Parts: sequence; structure tokens; C-alpha cells
Amino acid sequence: MNKLETMKAIDNFWTFFEVIADQLTKEPENLELISILDDKVVQTLGLDWEIGPTDEGLYFCLSPKLDDELIDKVKLTISRAPSISNWDFIVGKPKKLELIEEFVILDDDESEINISTRGWRVIVYKYKDSTCDIDVLMDNALNKDLQYIALDIALTNMLGELNYMQKIGKAAVVEEFDNETNKIGIEFIHLNNVLGW
Repeated sequence: MNKLETMKAIDNFWTFFEVIADQLTKEPENLELISILDDKVVQTLGLDWEIGPTDEGLYFCLSPKLDDELIDKVKLTISRAPSISNWDFIVGKPKKLELIEEFVILDDDESEINISTRGWRVIVYKYKDSTCDIDVLMDNALNKDLQYIALDIALTNMLGELNYMQKIGKAAVVEEFDNETNKIGIEFIHLNNVLGW
């Protein structure tokens, strides 16, 4: 898609959003409307998205899906958003106001897997440039791919997508900590407090 086609697709998306905004404000959990919106975001923009509450209404965010190469596209798309009463348009999934310790992911067979971050332990390696790497020890029997999916969701919820992408250089799932390393490990639920973001 060339630049002109991209701009046209973005503007067409926002025209569509303006049409459904009032109904979406009144019924943000309307599954039929959510499905239509999802199709439009995926087909028109090729991005991920999220809706949630704010103090004065709702937010709609577009997500680069933790892909650095999509951030500019997301920023461009959000920059062309219309001004709609009671709506905030943001780049990247925001950190959640309350810590989400339990959530559900889907495995390769589309079966639901309940995830709990209780019991996860973390080692933080801080650097002078305010970034860090982390090692995470999980207490579940997920395969590596599902462990990283769960970790991405948990870190996005806790830190916000852009903080996660820009400030955590490497997030690794490890099988064990040695005795010395385990002494400096913290519970996952305290990670945000340690990082201070």
C-alpha cells in the first residue's frame, strides 16, 4: 500500500468510527458492534486495538502489537483521529489502573488456559539509561511460546505497551534461579513498584 492509499484507508477508518462512536459510547460491550469494529481495524489497518473506560468517557487505542516497525503507523493513524466528545485516542495499550493477576489465553487448539501471575518471580537488571532487562520464573507448565504470550500480556497490562516496548530491552522466561539470584528476586506483582514507571 503506497502512502496515498494508506492515508485514504486511515481516513476511511475514522469516518467509520465517527458513525459508530455514539452507539459504542452507549454500548461499549455490544458484541456485534465490537466484532464489526474488530473486522474494520484488522482489515483496514492491520493493527490490534482496545477500548476501555476513562474518567470522562472511553479510550480507543491502536496497538502496534509489540512490533517496533508498526509504531509509526499507529502514531500516524492516531494523529488523524477526529475529535469526538467523551473519547480519547491513544497510541499503544495503556497500563491498567488495577493490577490484573489472572487472565485467559488461548492455546494452539483455541482452548482456554487460565493464567495467574501469582507465584511468578522476577530479577531486574537496571541500566543507566533507565531501561532494564528482566528474567521471569513462572510456576506453570506452559510451553515456551505460551509462556511468552502470557508474559507479554502481563507486562503490557502492568506497564503499558509503550513502556514495555521502549524501556524493557529483554524479557526472558527462565526455568530456575540459582540460590544467589533467587535472593534478589521479587514477586512479579511488585515489578512496577521497583521500576517506578
